[in-house]
Amino acid sequence: MFKRLSLAVLVCAGSLSIFAIASGIAGHPSIYQSNSVCTASPGMLDCGSGIVKSVPSGSYGMTSLNGTEVTGALQDIKTGSFLAKNAKLDDQVNFTAGQASFTSTTLMGEVNFTAGQANFISTKLMGDVNLISGMVSFSQSTLQHSINLSSQKVVFNTSNLMGNLTIQQSQSTPVLTLKNHSHISGNIVFSSLPGTVCVDGSSSFSGQLMNGSLAC
Repeated sequence: MFKRLSLAVLVCAGSLSIFAIASGIAGHPSIYQSNSVCTASPGMLDCGSGIVKSVPSGSYGMTSLNGTEVTGALQDIKTGSFLAKNAKLDDQVNFTAGQASFTSTTLMGEVNFTAGQANFISTKLMGDVNLISGMVSFSQSTLQHSINLSSQKVVFNTSNLMGNLTIQQSQSTPVLTLKNHSHISGNIVFSSLPGTVCVDGSSSFSGQLMNGSLAC
């Protein structure tokens, strides 16, 4: 057992921390493909500029992708804070976080995650979106497909949705706000509790409003 651990440290010296090996992160196949881009340290997964097939799964206090392109699925990550900036995620995204933030990022595949709060800034979402979050905000962002949210507060700010929006909330009245030239091309559906939609004079939606009312 000691010889195997020593050999792993020797082979991976300079690329992986001893903590990563001891905790089993080095056993994940993707760590060898991404060791020049992603660094796993106690409490943090930090990925810089570069292209990787995947990032190591696990539990982290913070997960950061800065200029990173992930060609495979991003999944099995639990983190206090998930930050993606100037990133490109080519496949499915699935994680759990206290807070998630995407800035100038492109998400090509289906997005499924749970977060206390989720913010999308200057971000393109090309696939279906399914989120569980207390608050979701889209700012200067584009969504190409229908989205399903379990959220109490949803804000579109200078953003466009090219599909339907379904909001499921059974604890308190959900509120949707469209402002600063935002537009939803499809229907707005409140599937549980009736919701409220606030639309400013510059924003609009093309479909039907189901189980909701207009109010600001």
